[in-house]
Amino acid sequence: EVPILFLQSIVEFTLVRNMIQFQGDFIVLVLGAFGTGVASSSLAVLLGCVVGDVKQATEMAPLLFVPQILFAGFFIRTNLIPVYLRWAQYLCSLKYGLNIVLMNEFAASQESCNESEDAARNCAKILDDNNIVTGDLWVYIAILGALFVGLRIIAMSVLAKKAVKFY
Repeated sequence: EVPILFLQSIVEFTLVRNMIQFQGDFIVLVLGAFGTGVASSSLAVLLGCVVGDVKQATEMAPLLFVPQILFAGFFIRTNLIPVYLRWAQYLCSLKYGLNIVLMNEFAASQESCNESEDAARNCAKILDDNNIVTGDLWVYIAILGALFVGLRIIAMSVLAKKAVKFY
C-alpha cells in the first residue's frame, strides 16, 4: 500500500503542479500528500478493525473524515473554532499535510511572496491564520509518520483482541 500511495502522490503532483502553478518544492508537496494519505488510510484501517462489517464501516466513515476537513483550517480558520474544540485539530492528519503544503507554497522565500509588500503580507497572513510555524516542517512530517505508525499499531492490537475472542 505504501509504495503505491507514494507513486500516486508523485503522479498527482506531476499532473497538477503546472496546472495549479504551485511554486513550492515538488518533493515537499509529494511528501505532504503522501503523509496525509498514509495517515488517513491508517485511520480507515483502524475503523475497519473496530467495526463488525463493511456496512458499519461505511456508515461511520463520515465521523472520521468530516472532522478532518473542519479542523484542518481549510474551510474555517483555526482561530475561529471555539477554544474548547481546538484540541481536536492535533489529531487530524489533514491539518499536518495541509500545513506542509501551505508552508511550502507560501514561505517567505518563495518568489511569489516577494513580488510586493502586499504579496508578502498575504503569504504571512495565510500561514498565521492556519497557525503554521514555518520552522516546523520536520515536526509536521514526524507527526504524520507517528499517526501512521500509531494508528496501525492500535488497529493491529484491536484486531488481535478480536481474534482472541473469535477463537
